[in-house]
Amino acid sequence: MRMKLLLFLALCLMVMTAGAEERVEESVEERAEEMALVSLIQLIANPEKYHGKTVLVSGFMHLEFEGHALYLHRDDAMHFLSRNGIWVDWYDWEEGDGEEKLRSRNEFFDQFLLPHNDSYVVMEGVFNAKNTGHFGLWSGGIEQIKRVYRARIWEEKENNPVR
Repeated sequence: MRMKLLLFLALCLMVMTAGAEERVEESVEERAEEMALVSLIQLIANPEKYHGKTVLVSGFMHLEFEGHALYLHRDDAMHFLSRNGIWVDWYDWEEGDGEEKLRSRNEFFDQFLLPHNDSYVVMEGVFNAKNTGHFGLWSGGIEQIKRVYRARIWEEKENNPVR
């Protein structure tokens, strides 16, 4: 009797685990379909291909008044080569902006963008080929930003085979 109960519980556990794995795989696949892992070069060269799509892109983020942008390289930001970058539209204007929305936008900027200023970052958001930023200087824009984190820094080590 005890053995039958253990076998029944093991069978139930296997069925539940198999179902959970399928659900996880589906959500990962759905997520992958929703988001495009792209380089800034792809966004700049083919903006219409990625317009309106959620993208995961990396680059050098520089924030300044009327110049929040993600660039291919640090030197592009230093020399203001704006066509080598995309506008970072963290504000996402909406009708009926109130004090509460303004406060939450400023908190987002202070907590998630500003700590990574002048750093290489990975950013997830929606690409808008028509949002070329202040005076139309950039090659598109990234809106509805969901994630920003510092890009991994490669450290040279003595026993590292790559030289």
